[in-house]
Amino acid sequence: MADVEDSSEQNRLDPQHQMWVLTFNGKLHTTPLPPNPTAILDVVTATDLVLPPKKNDAPPNLHYIQHNADDPKWDLFEEGQFDLIHARMVTSGIHDWPSFREKCFRHLKPGGTVEILDLSHPLRAAEDAFDSIESSALIKFVHLAGASWRQDGLDYRVTGKQVAGLTSVGFEEVKEETFRWPIGDWPEDVREKKMGHLARSNVEKFLTLAGKHILMNKGFMTEEAAEEAIEAAKEDLKRTNERKYYYVMKVHTALRPQA
Repeated sequence: MADVEDSSEQNRLDPQHQMWVLTFNGKLHTTPLPPNPTAILDVVTATDLVLPPKKNDAPPNLHYIQHNADDPKWDLFEEGQFDLIHARMVTSGIHDWPSFREKCFRHLKPGGTVEILDLSHPLRAAEDAFDSIESSALIKFVHLAGASWRQDGLDYRVTGKQVAGLTSVGFEEVKEETFRWPIGDWPEDVREKKMGHLARSNVEKFLTLAGKHILMNKGFMTEEAAEEAIEAAKEDLKRTNERKYYYVMKVHTALRPQA
């Protein structure tokens, strides 16, 4: 997961938050809340842009809990406690997705909702000629990163498995929404163009801050090979207005049955 204590990483995550807000037209989530919710769990590592920088700036009913969401049990919480469990951009932190989904189910109230927001890998290009690892160094980097993550037990393609996974736990009304995050200034739509500017900055920072660490993790690649792959990806990113790169983002919602 991201180290939000690092100022450079904060500068990368803040625009990412802004992109989600733009995606939802100013909202933080898609799930309608019940009239009088009593408890909501937000599974997130966030910066001051999302969380109040000081505890005394927070409303009295907001509590910060430092806990590993990947732990086998969430002993801090009661079963059937939450009206909504919201998880955003946690693919790089969850190793056991069947367990995570089961914990969400167990700790939701009957009728409660889980909402999971994340990337659907790999990166894509709207121009078909560049939509492959053979023709795009940027897409090749994403595939290499995914292979490295697999060594750590992380499934970077889990977003495509959420519908089946949530259904298997017992959730009902499982829904999937797809959104596009363009990378660069190529969209004509004003909102998408703003998102594209933020997304390009996000990708540039990710390549610089995390790329080398990911590719060299546990000896997956040599330093020389990792640096070569990253530099090629950065050069390819400069052509995004021609190749029209974009992220595919998925939002999954599911309901715990009433009985």
